[in-house]
Amino acid sequence: MRALRSVSGQLITALVVLVLVALATSYLVVVPTLDHKLVSNRLDELERSASGIAVGVSSGDDFFLQTRVESGASALDVRIVVFQKLGPPLQLAVLADSLRTSSSAIETDRITLDAARSGQLTRGTVNRNGTERAEVAVPISGTSELVLLSGSLSEAKQSVEAVRKQLLIAAFPSL
Repeated sequence: MRALRSVSGQLITALVVLVLVALATSYLVVVPTLDHKLVSNRLDELERSASGIAVGVSSGDDFFLQTRVESGASALDVRIVVFQKLGPPLQLAVLADSLRTSSSAIETDRITLDAARSGQLTRGTVNRNGTERAEVAVPISGTSELVLLSGSLSEAKQSVEAVRKQLLIAAFPSL
């Protein structure tokens, strides 16, 4: 206790507190900002691709729809699902899915349902089977069809986790 009453003890304590505050502030600013930026970039990437995919999927013979969806998904490393809007009440029916193993859960995808209701491109993130995904749904003009592009966010989350670990590791020598 005597060391904290001396000027040097108080200066050391003040310096440690200052370093802790600086490190905590850096951590709380850098990590969430990086996470938001990486997710936003992935959504922007999907959005840029969505219109072209919608045109490519809608043009041509319906017999080859599944093939066009699979080749588009393979080229972009995303899942592509083509839906037909049914109703009322609003329902979605899968016309083609690049996974070929479409589950009934995809028919209630909130991003696609929002796009079907609004008639406009909709984007966001969802958690599907324990994996966070970026999604963009776009209605195909002049039809009752919609296209969903769904891409994994695992690389973005791994990058954020690596930065988080590096900040924590750097904090110890700083103290």
